[in-house]
Amino acid sequence: MFCGINPGRVSAAAGAHFANPRNDFWRLLHEAGFTPRLLDPREQHELLRLGYGVTNAALRTTPGSGDLRRGDFTDAPARLGRIARELEPRWIAFVGKEAYRGTFGERRNSVCRSASFWARGSSSSRPRHPRTRPSRTRSGCAGSARCASSSASRASGS
Repeated sequence: MFCGINPGRVSAAAGAHFANPRNDFWRLLHEAGFTPRLLDPREQHELLRLGYGVTNAALRTTPGSGDLRRGDFTDAPARLGRIARELEPRWIAFVGKEAYRGTFGERRNSVCRSASFWARGSSSSRPRHPRTRPSRTRSGCAGSARCASSSASRASGS
């Protein structure tokens, strides 16, 4: 499951994740081999057929992620935990470190025992911090309540 930070105005208007033409998410997803062809954001439901999902850490639409406030992430850990328990993804990849930081309120990666969390640089072509490097993946879990237990639901890596 891929987790973006929040819907921008273009994505909200289109009713599709990562719909801004300047966002490289769909191109990078295809080039990384997750999709057999380049998907249009309006085809986001095709990801389900391929065993992947997409969501956001914060649900409020803003002009940019810099307009988000701490309160926008208040329900994110519980909501993402429910999604993880119900859908049992093998991993949750945060698309943009701020999505991870906003959700968990920390800078270092914290990972659940069975569902791996990844945080990487934003797919936006206009990064807020151009010198920021993607975070490394970490394994293990401190056992906190925010970690949702999840088991592998598919052998194909959903």
